[in-house]
Amino acid sequence: MPNSRPNRLLAVRLSSLGDLVHTLPVVPALRSAFPDAQLDWVVDSRWSPLIKLVRGIDEVIALRSSVSGYFECMSRVRQAGYSCAIDFQGIYRSAVLGWASGAKRRIGRDRNSAREHGAARFYTDRVPPLGQHVAEMSMSLALRAGAQRPSQMEFPIQVPTQEAGRLREKLRSEGAENYFVVSPGGGAGNRSAGPRSALGPCVLRCGNAIGYAPSSISRQAKSSLEKPSSRIHFPRDPSSIARP
Repeated sequence: MPNSRPNRLLAVRLSSLGDLVHTLPVVPALRSAFPDAQLDWVVDSRWSPLIKLVRGIDEVIALRSSVSGYFECMSRVRQAGYSCAIDFQGIYRSAVLGWASGAKRRIGRDRNSAREHGAARFYTDRVPPLGQHVAEMSMSLALRAGAQRPSQMEFPIQVPTQEAGRLREKLRSEGAENYFVVSPGGGAGNRSAGPRSALGPCVLRCGNAIGYAPSSISRQAKSSLEKPSSRIHFPRDPSSIARP
């Protein structure tokens, strides 16, 4: 199908913190191609504060985690009159929302690559995603919608100055001015975590390369970053961590 010039775009990516972040580069790519279009994003309510920090999004539609919340969201996207909906997740829950929007173009992964294969039935454009990384695969869907291919991936998160200052003060009070965070394993059975035996040496190598002390947060801590339920500090001595 040839690229149209949509004036109302709906991006659907509901959950999974890492994949949400890696989908963000589609926003400047779409905005460059359609500077005057309305660009909205549907996301699970727990992650809506993150998407609200993204430059280029006009409206964040928070999906409440209940049956009534889902039907409320369906009604809302239907009334908005979108011309194009892009499902970056590829599951029934996201695909149905794109279909419910009534958009003439509904773009998503083809059956073989959709996380839930049957979700592809709800799309008009079924795209075999290119690349190995979530960011690349998501971008291939945005390109089908008419986005401009970026020279490099951009992550347009704009944290309010006051909030950034508050966080820096909190970290400074805990002696963590220079640091990096490793969050091993998200959802989906920790499929993205990789071999546990490789984690320690990997973290040490990164830490030694940049001279920062690493800190790792548990999956449970993702839902409450201010008070993580578990924090693991890896020692700087490689001999204390088992090698793969």
